[in-house]
Amino acid sequence: MTIINPVNVNEIEFDQKDLAVFEIKDIKERIAVIRKHFFPRLELLRKSSLELVETIYDIDSSIGMGNISSPNNRKDATTNTGGDRASLGISGKRRDKNDPPLAVRNAQGKSKYIHSSLLTFEVTPDGDITVVFSLCSISSVESSFINKVKEEMQSNFELLNAVLMSIDVYYNLPTGEYSDDFYDLINLDSFNLLNNKNIKKLYFFSRSFDFPTNFENELWRLELAFVGLYPLLDLFISIGDGKETRFTEMLNKFNECYLQNKTKEVVDDDDPENVESELIAPNPKNGDESEIDRKEIESKLDFNPKSLVDARKRIYTQIVQRQGQPKFRSELLKAYNGKCAITDCDVEAVLEAAHIISYLGIETNCLANGLLLRADIHTLFDLYLISIDPITNQVAVSSQLLNTCYTELHKKVLKLPHKRDAKPSSEALANHYEKFLHNDN
Repeated sequence: MTIINPVNVNEIEFDQKDLAVFEIKDIKERIAVIRKHFFPRLELLRKSSLELVETIYDIDSSIGMGNISSPNNRKDATTNTGGDRASLGISGKRRDKNDPPLAVRNAQGKSKYIHSSLLTFEVTPDGDITVVFSLCSISSVESSFINKVKEEMQSNFELLNAVLMSIDVYYNLPTGEYSDDFYDLINLDSFNLLNNKNIKKLYFFSRSFDFPTNFENELWRLELAFVGLYPLLDLFISIGDGKETRFTEMLNKFNECYLQNKTKEVVDDDDPENVESELIAPNPKNGDESEIDRKEIESKLDFNPKSLVDARKRIYTQIVQRQGQPKFRSELLKAYNGKCAITDCDVEAVLEAAHIISYLGIETNCLANGLLLRADIHTLFDLYLISIDPITNQVAVSSQLLNTCYTELHKKVLKLPHKRDAKPSSEALANHYEKFLHNDN
């Protein structure tokens, strides 16, 4: 059963029953029900997406931005049509007459107080959800605004194109059709962006997902699309505010965190041929190649080893693994006196913050869920080729590593921090050890 007010982003789902609210005849009632029914889930999607925005782009997403939603509870709603979709997202903060106007003016040279671009999640009566970056009243903006947008998009075309293609984003054509050929948008006259025409009709949108849909399987893609489209929104808002743009910097950061490091999805958890794996070098004596399933979890749950669920449905690992990592690593370096908990290696450059339970968001960046490990040991630990016996605190080395240099680590006692709150959770170690035994068998 769909949860209307979910607590965690991984609980978000939509199904066909949700669409009944669009059939309510009375417009005012329909609008009220749409807001109550859809907005809690959309707000959680927005919140989660903005947390990722702040992590990747190293910004405070609340500065210069404001929340927007539609439909609104207008007093004259009974006299107008409305409630044909649920839309919630962000735009530049709206000014009132007591605030300074935007730096950009309208086409007639008059002051403007409302930004013209929006980034939203949208649910339609057709039973789908998507992310949209749209322009509102853009035709009233002076031509210099369009020229600045054009210059930024053209000078960053290759990177922008790579970002938009990677997150399955399209743009609309004046004919009502759509395309993912962004070269046409920026460099050809067919769309007339070069001639400052038709930009008021321009909008970008991600691929949509039909109901039923949930966060674990599909909606995480929309979160990623929201994050990938954020630099465009920031570009329009920055120009409107008369600020220096950071478009190039943001595109590069998305590229660094996602495009250069993304890993393929797991297509089918139950099919061993469709599991993301890494190859371990074969033993020349037997020629065997072992495919090790590299499990990752990226659901935003409170840290509790008893309740963790192995999602394994999607892995854009470098984005989520970097969230909170510097502080986490710094704390582990201090707790373990700058030495690997297994090898005693004290070369800081090769020491890494290892999660015992796979990364689940910033809640799992706690000392009780961490070990300071040398880089190669960290890799083997993540692959369940090395683990820790939770009862004896002795290192367990997989039989797949017999006759290798790692055999000497078998039954070596784990070095523990002196502070109680820094010691690894026995439940977390037991969870990892159980998976290690299963993998070794």
